[in-house]
Amino acid sequence: MIREAALCVLLIATTLLAGCGVFGTDKAPTDPIQVDAPPLVPVFPEVEALASTTTRELSLGRARTLARRAALLVASCGDDPAGRGFALDQQTLVAHRDALPGAGSLSVSTANGRSTAVGPARAYRVGHLTVARVARAFPRKLTSGRGVASGTSVVVVAEHNGKLRFLPGVVVDRTSGDAYGVRADVLRLTSPVGERDAGPVLDAAGRVVAVVFAVDPRTTLGVAIPVSAFRGKALARTLELPACD
Repeated sequence: MIREAALCVLLIATTLLAGCGVFGTDKAPTDPIQVDAPPLVPVFPEVEALASTTTRELSLGRARTLARRAALLVASCGDDPAGRGFALDQQTLVAHRDALPGAGSLSVSTANGRSTAVGPARAYRVGHLTVARVARAFPRKLTSGRGVASGTSVVVVAEHNGKLRFLPGVVVDRTSGDAYGVRADVLRLTSPVGERDAGPVLDAAGRVVAVVFAVDPRTTLGVAIPVSAFRGKALARTLELPACD
């Protein structure tokens, strides 16, 4: 009797499983399994260069303090100051082309109003940047840094309509400056530099490591001359500004 009841339960369970569409099998499927993986997206070299981005950054507050302390009002040819520039060393000044329209007599004023005549200047133009070399030392200058690697955090200081702008970014790469009229390698930056911007590039320690002078039309990246290039002959083929009347 018990055996017949057990067989009955087994028969009912088998019927229910079959009705639910559940079947057991010991054989593996023989049909090939097709799995399509999504295609790989190529990585741009600029993106790969940012993989080593440093975590240390210069705060915009400190950048403002450093820039305002070192900025020099520039007056050339006896005219009133037309803008601000920055001394890279004792005798090299960089400024927007509008701030230094000609070569000749040059004087600068610090933020506290102290004016200093730095003597005759020989000036060159690179893009929207003017570089002046003078006879006497500037009263203030930025602290120069060494070369920077790809991925280094930087802040570009540019003047627009009489106000300093601070544009954070990172160094993307280093490339030949021949296409930009510079006989030295140049840096390309992700900082949102405009076509008319020019100014120093500060690293995380607040040191000037390069100077922006143009925008790469192919990538829209900012283009900057490393500070080390100003000590050589990188400006030998640039446009020399006319002397004062």
